[in-house]
Amino acid sequence: TLQIDPKMAMAYKKLADTERLLNREKEAISAYRNAIRFGYSTAETRYWLGTLMLEGKQTEEALKILESSNALPERLRANTAFFRRHMAELGLAILPGEHPIVPVMLYDAPLAQKFSERILEEGIYVIGFFYPVVAKGNARIRVQISAAHEMEHIDKCIAAFTKVGKELGVIK
Repeated sequence: TLQIDPKMAMAYKKLADTERLLNREKEAISAYRNAIRFGYSTAETRYWLGTLMLEGKQTEEALKILESSNALPERLRANTAFFRRHMAELGLAILPGEHPIVPVMLYDAPLAQKFSERILEEGIYVIGFFYPVVAKGNARIRVQISAAHEMEHIDKCIAAFTKVGKELGVIK
């Protein structure tokens, strides 16, 4: 039987969309295709899309800016670690890792839908994922942490998760 890696399928779909959108030189598309083979992430996709949309000198300048300081990556790591630690302290199941896309596992599709709706009412935009986007029984809330978030933003998000989690019986 044919086995398809879901991550690669998503990456190739993104690639196809990107090729149609950009309609750029074959070399740029080839570079993007080679980069995407190493894994899919929203940040990586945006990074590559951004560099592909720029021309010569602009690309060099953009890369210099990205590589000139570790401040933003360090802040992103700190923000992510802070958020993950607090979600775990609340007793919420999160998939392990250090990446800034934090899946908060709820396992139940209707619950994930209701949770994401209630969180939005609290002013926090998150996405509820459930079948067929993820396997049945693996419904989750997807939270994207950013270096642009201030600590007050992350605290507000944690407070919203606490409030809604208690309302919906996810947090005791």
